[in-house]
Amino acid sequence: MVANRGEMLPESSHPLVFVHPENDMPVLALSPATTKEIIGLPKEEADELFDLLCKHVTSEENAYVHQWQPGDVVLWDNWRMLHRAYGHAKRYPRVMNSLPILGTMRLGRIVKEGIETAEAA
Repeated sequence: MVANRGEMLPESSHPLVFVHPENDMPVLALSPATTKEIIGLPKEEADELFDLLCKHVTSEENAYVHQWQPGDVVLWDNWRMLHRAYGHAKRYPRVMNSLPILGTMRLGRIVKEGIETAEAA
């Protein structure tokens, strides 16, 4: 289990690995930007594991970097897909439209005052 804390989302906890609902493949659900801790491991061990996993998922061999051209559209499966905008010239506007597709899967629980409460998306 990992605890996440995002700027615009409530703190939540969810499994570190889950099975994708459409393809039955295991998915590593962590984010260098929002993961607060790995629950159930001593801090030093958890930090070491987290660093190792982050290096793996963000390594050049596991990353796709899009070389943008006018008119490009990029789609991705957002089930814990690590994605980030970088490398675009700041003098040009960046336009991003999101079209979420409603689903039934809930991955974790919202944490309030140390107690897991409502379901989180």
